[in-house]
Amino acid sequence: MIKKHIQNLVEKWVKIFPKEAEIMKNITKDKREKYDSSFGEDKDVIEGPLYEIPETLLGMFNMLLSNEELEWLKSREGGMWFAKTFNEIFGLRSRI
Repeated sequence: MIKKHIQNLVEKWVKIFPKEAEIMKNITKDKREKYDSSFGEDKDVIEGPLYEIPETLLGMFNMLLSNEELEWLKSREGGMWFAKTFNEIFGLRSRI
């Protein structure tokens, strides 16, 4: 249920802010390349952030997710799921 709610909000964000979504894809693609080259794709330990969330989407999350949903998203499990699920737009690693 939490995952579906987050997925729905991300889909709405992409529809409302398509240009910002495209910019975010380009930014994270550049950062992924930087992280992969500095840490290596085969490194077993991930250092640094897994993903970035733009302010507009973060605002939607803060307004529309419950405290329980926000806490789950901030957890290791939630963060890994978010980074894997939305890697093309928000992920900072090519392999998670």
